[in-house]
Amino acid sequence: MIYKFYKKEGETPLMALKRFAKENNLQGQKLTYANRLDPMASGVMLALDGEDLKRKEKIVKTDKEYDV
Repeated sequence: MIYKFYKKEGETPLMALKRFAKENNLQGQKLTYANRLDPMASGVMLALDGEDLKRKEKIVKTDKEYDV
C-alpha cells in the first residue's frame, strides 16, 4: 500500500515516518519512505508497505514537484 503523510519542518524523513506509523497503528510493520525532504522543508511524503516495498525504485524515479 502507498500512504501519503505530511513531514513537518524540523523533522528528518525517518522521524516523520515513525510519527506517521505511530499515529496510524502501523508500528512493527515494515515501512519505508519513497522520497526525501530536507529537515528544514515540510511537505507530503510517500510511505510504502507490503508489495509496494518491491516497487520503491520505480516510484522513486517518478517526477516530483517542489515549491520554494
